[in-house]
Amino acid sequence: MSVMNMSKIEQYQRDAHNTSVANKILDMLDKLRLSSNANTPRRWIWELIQNAKDVVNSTGKIKIRMRFDEETKTLEFSHNGAPFTSKHLVYLIEQVSTKEREENETAVNKKTGKFGTGFLTTHLLSTKVEISGIIMDEDTEPQSFEILLDRSGKTKSELIGAINKTLNQLGEGMQLTSFDENAYNTTFRYRLDDEGIRVAKQGLEDLELSIPYVLAFLPQIEVVEVEPQNISYRVVNKTAGSLEKSYLYTIERKSGYKLDKTYLFETTNGSVSIVTPIVGKEDVVCCDKIPDRLPKLFCDFPLVGTHDFSFPLVINSDGFNPTEPRDGVFLTDNANEKIDQNKSIIEAACELYDVFLTFAAKGGWGQLYNAIKVNDVAEKEWLSASWVKENSIKRCREIIKYATIIDTNSGDRESIYCPILEEQQISIPKSSDEHIRIDIWSMAEEASMGYLPKKNEVSEWYDAFWNDCRDLSIRKLVEHISSLENVNALREKLRTVKVEEFLTRLYALVAKDKNLLSDIQNNSIAIIPNQNGEFTRFSELYIDLGIDDEYKNVLQFLDYDIRSRLVYRNIDISPFAIVNKISVEECISSICSLLETTSVNSQYYYYACFKVLSLYSGSADVRAIELFKIAHKLYGDKYDTDYSEISVVSSELFEKAVRKICNLIVDEISSIGSISKLAEVISDTEDNALTYLSSVIDFLSMQKYDNYFERKTSILPNQYGDFVPKDQLYFDNDIDDTLKELSEAAGYDVRRELLNTRISLEFPENRNKCNLDLAPYIERFAKRIHRSEAVSNQSNREFCRTLFLWIKDNPTESEKMFAELIENIHWLYDDEEIATNMRKAADVEALMANLGIDSFDELKKIVKNSIPRDEENDSTEKSEISENVLIQWGIDSEEALEKAFSNRVFANEFCRESSHDIERFEYVQRILKRAKDNIISYLSTIAEYDLSDITAVAETTFLIKKNGQEIYLITRPSDGGEIRLFYDTEKDLLDYSKEWELWVEDGKNKPEKITFGRIIKLTGINRIPLKRLRG
Repeated sequence: MSVMNMSKIEQYQRDAHNTSVANKILDMLDKLRLSSNANTPRRWIWELIQNAKDVVNSTGKIKIRMRFDEETKTLEFSHNGAPFTSKHLVYLIEQVSTKEREENETAVNKKTGKFGTGFLTTHLLSTKVEISGIIMDEDTEPQSFEILLDRSGKTKSELIGAINKTLNQLGEGMQLTSFDENAYNTTFRYRLDDEGIRVAKQGLEDLELSIPYVLAFLPQIEVVEVEPQNISYRVVNKTAGSLEKSYLYTIERKSGYKLDKTYLFETTNGSVSIVTPIVGKEDVVCCDKIPDRLPKLFCDFPLVGTHDFSFPLVINSDGFNPTEPRDGVFLTDNANEKIDQNKSIIEAACELYDVFLTFAAKGGWGQLYNAIKVNDVAEKEWLSASWVKENSIKRCREIIKYATIIDTNSGDRESIYCPILEEQQISIPKSSDEHIRIDIWSMAEEASMGYLPKKNEVSEWYDAFWNDCRDLSIRKLVEHISSLENVNALREKLRTVKVEEFLTRLYALVAKDKNLLSDIQNNSIAIIPNQNGEFTRFSELYIDLGIDDEYKNVLQFLDYDIRSRLVYRNIDISPFAIVNKISVEECISSICSLLETTSVNSQYYYYACFKVLSLYSGSADVRAIELFKIAHKLYGDKYDTDYSEISVVSSELFEKAVRKICNLIVDEISSIGSISKLAEVISDTEDNALTYLSSVIDFLSMQKYDNYFERKTSILPNQYGDFVPKDQLYFDNDIDDTLKELSEAAGYDVRRELLNTRISLEFPENRNKCNLDLAPYIERFAKRIHRSEAVSNQSNREFCRTLFLWIKDNPTESEKMFAELIENIHWLYDDEEIATNMRKAADVEALMANLGIDSFDELKKIVKNSIPRDEENDSTEKSEISENVLIQWGIDSEEALEKAFSNRVFANEFCRESSHDIERFEYVQRILKRAKDNIISYLSTIAEYDLSDITAVAETTFLIKKNGQEIYLITRPSDGGEIRLFYDTEKDLLDYSKEWELWVEDGKNKPEKITFGRIIKLTGINRIPLKRLRG
């Protein structure tokens, strides 16, 4: 190969090397800047100290000095270690780590690693570092140097240029004949921006926290100084402890004239150490608190970010294999020698911990709560939570559980767990609030609850132990008192205070625990004494504020014996603010709740519902009266009960009871299946059974309980009396019975899908059937008879004759229904029948002529009058006049009732009684007045109505203004489920040319306006005769 080619190759090689170096540095810097690891900015201090430790001078020691000046925005790191070699400087400039151990390196002089990724973290202080020092290789004289390590370049070419410039600066140093190795010859100088200042402060805070441990672990470091604060740290003493392989370190922190000392106690096996800070108090060795932010794992230097590692003390081992960011050690479940080595170190630390804690317990060390805190495992990428939990947490906690380390309230020192019974024997008060913990301790002590820590150490033991050991919560205290079952047993346990005082304090404590308070209210714990002195669950206790006995009886039916749960009146529980007094309204609320939660199959469930129905204030509800009548017809006297007047009536409770009873009745009737079977059940005629069912359906409709009609198990009868689901029924829109018979003969039995005509129920328009709907079936059948010439068949002859007569009687409607049939009316003729009928007609005409009768109607009247009457059968059964009837007709006095009997419709429907209770009329008056007042009050809120000059025309009729024009207003209650108009005043107004409005009100919902359209829909009127219309 030619010299020229070799030159090119060498150039390419250099370019490749430079590119590789630049790309690596750019990538590493990007990774540092973009990392979400909050521990990375805290590493710089330890990386610089670590690099310094690896270059001790000929004394085997090294001194370190730092100067941080926030005003000049500089940080200098200097040491008196050995000079740089050319190799180290080049590696530093090109960011090559020297971490690989030399062949002759031992565990004693093991290098932690220089100028690798770790050193790069110092660039978080500044991307430009001024480095000054001495270079000296084995075969050369020392030479001073000053270089600028510039990592500010953003591109590869910029960084290569900066590296080459730095390399060139190495040749600009001065030859030295000698140097003072005790002088601070090596300096790293950082120019800081605002972010760099923040990072610098963070590192110096970590230095203050961890340097005593680093100095104890690394005797090579003689002193660390921080300027200009004039602070220095050094180990001033190391002595062997009385425990085998243990040492006591004294680390001195000097700040000007102020001198502070830190004492560290180390227990070691040679390769692994565990360390705790200690202090002396009154000639007693005490464990000092380990700072929360202090790393728990050290590989000579702190592994920043391990402060929450699950171990009670600090672990140090130079055998640890840390993660690259040095924020942990690999403890994952992967199979790897380094991982196994790390795990063996943790296991060895646990063994050392057992030795240490046993030694400290026997030695009577104090404040051992500072040496037992084991954090729950935190999720980390570098560890297996399950392994740490099993091999560190569980092991350490087992050691702690049986160590005699707690000074108790009895003056003894005990372990938290009893080694014989293997259960907790010392109670640790539990609360995040220190004051509450003390209160718990005081009350547990008063109630003789067994072993407790000394009162002045309660909070420390709470902080130290894991949650399972913090067992004495307010809840447990309450549960213990509750377990005594009654006030007398509690009184025997108390040492000094009276039971009333104790309970007062206990209730005040409970009020501070909202979850416990809620649990007590939800029946979890019985802690409040009832009237028998027994501790009873809170929600079962009520102060009886005059609850009606009838409501208590209702609750009894629902298996809720409220009488046994009322607070005894002679005990003062007023300080227990969460106990609310229970009023009648709240009692009603409980009944409402139980009506929803108690099984309807419960033995007395419906007795409770009917009992509610029987309660009233003032007068009984008409719906109750109606339901009792309905139920009595179906169940006899099973649910009969006396009406009871009470202090408060709940409309919600009443509605629930009504709904539940309706469920019962509807389920019962629907299971019967037909009118005929219903008649058997109620021991009555089918006609009366249908009347009864109609009253049930009317009641449900008036309550707007339409859901009962949509069920598959129906109570709606078709025209054969069978109960059919509503979606299989149609409304009979006045279909002629003759057409129904004709349709049945034609093969379409429409009665099976028509709602019984005695049942009043609204159907949508598409669920209506009329005469016209039957026409196709009838006409097709007539045509089939004609084609088959089967008209002479008796049944077919009857069909044709009936159809022919219907067509003749209804010519106009027939033209719409049977157009083709009318054109071919001869299809319906039967010659033999025609002849027979002609003879019959001639005979009737002859008879009428002989008797001098002019019309057929006159003949029918004579015949009817000549038939003997059965007086008993002629009288129709009349109904009694109830309060419901009085409300429907608006009858509020004896005079109004007498006038009503002058109305033929009223007189034919109701029987006259000798006298009526005044109270019934007073009740009706109240209902009428309520309806009037509520309607007028409601209309007063509507802008278009003007009631400022209202004029009473009659009891239920008023003259008001609407939109400036006078109109008549009729006000009626709708409690009875319908309105009957018999007052002439009302009828005249409805017939008057002036505008009028009819409003109704039921005492529960807002008033409603009954329009003419609603009257048509509600009544089912579809014909209005006009012959009597006034001209």
